[in-house]
Amino acid sequence: MIFINQDAAIQHVRAGKLRPLAVTSAQRNPLYPDVPTIAELLGPEVAPIEGPLAFRGAFPRWSPAEQRLYWVDALAPALRVYDGGEDRELLAVESPITGLVLRGEELLVTHEAGVLRVLRDGRCAPVTAWPAGQLLALARGDDDVLWAALGAAGGCAVGTVQRGGLFDLHWTIEEPVQARCWDGREAQLQAAAPGSGSLLILRPGAAGVRQLATLPKGSGQLSGLALDAAGGVWTALRDGWSVVRVAADGTLDRMVGLPVPYPTDVAVAGHRLYVTTARQPVPLDILANAPVSGRLLTVSI
Repeated sequence: MIFINQDAAIQHVRAGKLRPLAVTSAQRNPLYPDVPTIAELLGPEVAPIEGPLAFRGAFPRWSPAEQRLYWVDALAPALRVYDGGEDRELLAVESPITGLVLRGEELLVTHEAGVLRVLRDGRCAPVTAWPAGQLLALARGDDDVLWAALGAAGGCAVGTVQRGGLFDLHWTIEEPVQARCWDGREAQLQAAAPGSGSLLILRPGAAGVRQLATLPKGSGQLSGLALDAAGGVWTALRDGWSVVRVAADGTLDRMVGLPVPYPTDVAVAGHRLYVTTARQPVPLDILANAPVSGRLLTVSI
């Protein structure tokens, strides 16, 4: 299966060299009146949420207590909130956003120029004590412990953020990780390493890192992580037009196609998966045929 510009494909379709499966535009293309859109092909399982388009949506975080989703536009930096009715901006941030966690009554927003503590009404204050280095991933564990991955020569250092901005190293990994989440049931971290396509398990107290699964090259780059109630790991595939679920035994047991090429992250909310997506760096010809790129999507799971 390949993705190709619809107008460029017409001569190959007429020659019988290509068979169109679906078009990525919002409406059917008059050149292919009998070919469904991806949205028609997917059915009601996937739906975009109305709201401003994000340059690069990221870090969706579901709050069960509030029944609302917090997420960000990382490049046009802003913290957003979706309450099931309205998707709105909560706070504009001064530089590109690198992380978001819900922690007690606050949200912790990391960006290239610093760190903010944000109240649920949008009021914020800077965090002055924070570990030095490039933040690759951030997750909240039990008892509000903050787990961070910091860039280190050719790989990353994984540990906890302590009071006073100290960093307590637990593991050194030979490749960067892009996302992490805490598995409270198993008291362990899950991490995504896009370079190798690996999902990793890091158990506090264990020196080694275990590989849960590796997705084949060419399927897209791992982006974001979330756990469902059954212990399955969901991740988005950048440039892969899909999200996938890996079971606790490491088997790939579900793939859901999306009407966008560049999903960036996922969050589980009961039987619903929220998916953030991006418009940048999608090529303009593909973007024209994937108009909901940059929207927040919901997937029935």
